[in-house]
Amino acid sequence: MDWIEGCNVVDGNKLFFHGFRGNKFVAWSKYSGDDVFSVLCGGCHRSWGFSVKHSKFVFLKAGTINIVEIPYEVKTESLVSTSLHSQQITCVKFLGRVESSDSSTSYIVTGADDTKVIISAIVRSQSTTKLEVLQILDDHSSNVRSLAVLPVKENDLCLETLLFTAGGRATLNVYSVQLMKTSAKCLVKQVASFEGEKSSSDMRYMSVVGWKDKSGETKVSLACSDGRLRVAQIQQNTINISSSSREYEHCFLTLTYINQLIIAGSTNGKLYFMTSSMEELLTHKCHQ
Repeated sequence: MDWIEGCNVVDGNKLFFHGFRGNKFVAWSKYSGDDVFSVLCGGCHRSWGFSVKHSKFVFLKAGTINIVEIPYEVKTESLVSTSLHSQQITCVKFLGRVESSDSSTSYIVTGADDTKVIISAIVRSQSTTKLEVLQILDDHSSNVRSLAVLPVKENDLCLETLLFTAGGRATLNVYSVQLMKTSAKCLVKQVASFEGEKSSSDMRYMSVVGWKDKSGETKVSLACSDGRLRVAQIQQNTINISSSSREYEHCFLTLTYINQLIIAGSTNGKLYFMTSSMEELLTHKCHQ
């Protein structure tokens, strides 16, 4: 939105901003992060009026008063979205699955170039399959490049996992996600957040993986666009970079953690086998 004119609270808790983007009047929802209403009116320099109470937008164009009725569904947001994200989806992960006598619920999480992380439930019964958006996380200021999931525990009420989200501007977020067993719902709490120094604002975290070490401490490894691999530890809701590799000549795109080894793939077609202290054990050329 280029020009914000005001905001309104609808149905007690839904916050809407209205204003102009170019030559359009736009109503934008903080809840969904999407435009829920737009009118091609010529821009903010025209005479106009907007009433949430009367569900109308009025503007003057070429000497004519134009009255636009705002559908009731806009305020309730009971509209079918044309897509899950507004820009390309860059990553998807499986969070967990819950079975019942007559249905099953699979929880997934997606990240995209629109900077959002969305947790959804795929509910399947004998006759139907549907996807329900449960949570929209909007804590990234740039695109989301990678997701990682680390199961924590399970009880009679829920499955609990840690969710790691990484992307542009050297940003890493960690969430605790509880997937409910009694219904298609989840509870999300942000555990920690980290954004690189100003000097690294152009750096992107291309891939992320999390694990628990022998002492039970949560650690994260990051493949970085500046040609380095980094390891961070999460303690008392803070993220600290504990070790970093030397700078390589190529960007790291992906990594995984297997048997206490970090295995990373680079744009030069090589695999790098590293310890969590960033000691290089082996390099192998896999692709041209």
